[in-house]
Amino acid sequence: MSIFKKIFKNDKRNMEKDQNNSEKNQHDLMANNEFQKLFDEHYSFQETIKNNYKKRENPENLDKTIEACKEQIKIAPEVRRAFLEVYKNAPLPRHIGYEQLAIIEEKQNNYEEVIRLSKIALNENWAGDWHNRIERCEKKLKK
Repeated sequence: MSIFKKIFKNDKRNMEKDQNNSEKNQHDLMANNEFQKLFDEHYSFQETIKNNYKKRENPENLDKTIEACKEQIKIAPEVRRAFLEVYKNAPLPRHIGYEQLAIIEEKQNNYEEVIRLSKIALNENWAGDWHNRIERCEKKLKK
């Protein structure tokens, strides 16, 4: 094989590797952008929940809190997937949406809803005191 063909063949291989690496980097970048959007949305809901719950004496703020909890819960499976992808072996953090909505429901004596929410959060492995909350609400239901 001529020296020209060897060089050309090596250049072609390098170009293919570069293209594959570029495609992988582009995929990683897209995934990171997608994950970043999810995290931003997740934490935006979290801030809305915290800020409005502080002022819950006003029924509008309590309604905004509940709505933000429900919206954060809607995206929980996607956020969970992103957390596990980005943070590999780290445990999931607390999920304020599940937690705060469970607190609100418990204060309104909606124990079945608290149990339902807590079981979902527990099954999705969000950090929290889900077992105790479930047990406490099951006892309250039996009264």
